[in-house]
Amino acid sequence: MQLGWVPMSEAKFIGLALLVAVAPLQLLCAILGYLARDPVAATGMGVLAGTWAVIGAAWHGSGASPTPVLGTILIIGAGSLLVPIAAGLSGKVIAGLVMLGAAARFALTAAFELGISPTVDTAAGWLGIALAVLAWYAAMALEVEALHQKAVLPTFRVGAAKRAMSSSLADEIDVVGNEPGVRQQL
Repeated sequence: MQLGWVPMSEAKFIGLALLVAVAPLQLLCAILGYLARDPVAATGMGVLAGTWAVIGAAWHGSGASPTPVLGTILIIGAGSLLVPIAAGLSGKVIAGLVMLGAAARFALTAAFELGISPTVDTAAGWLGIALAVLAWYAAMALEVEALHQKAVLPTFRVGAAKRAMSSSLADEIDVVGNEPGVRQQL
């Protein structure tokens, strides 16, 4: 819709699709991220699930006309993504870049929703296209990595995230006793 490829009259259907397809899948990814003790994936997917659910509810309920309430929620969503972005860019670079793109897109869309600039809606749409390509690549690279148990396509892991791909199970579980939820104190 931001690029004019889909008419605004379809906003209610797109909102419903966000509510029944996008938000639940990202929520499932957040839950699996928490279970896998991956705070970058868990927090990022949780924030994205909540933000897309609000967008879906807004569009399904009243169409895609700009509203300051949605703009405010998009700013909160973009700001909330800063936590997993910072963690992701220090280890899981590809995941951090996807979330950085999502935060930038939410911020641009918020500027449109808040009436700051009507032209940023198109920029947000094009950023969404670039983000979709990056997210597709990240998913493909991580899926191929899981299949082959090694990086085949660049995932740009650094530090502990890179070591996790080559360390032994004993090395991996050695630190579990010090993690929140396992130790007695936060």
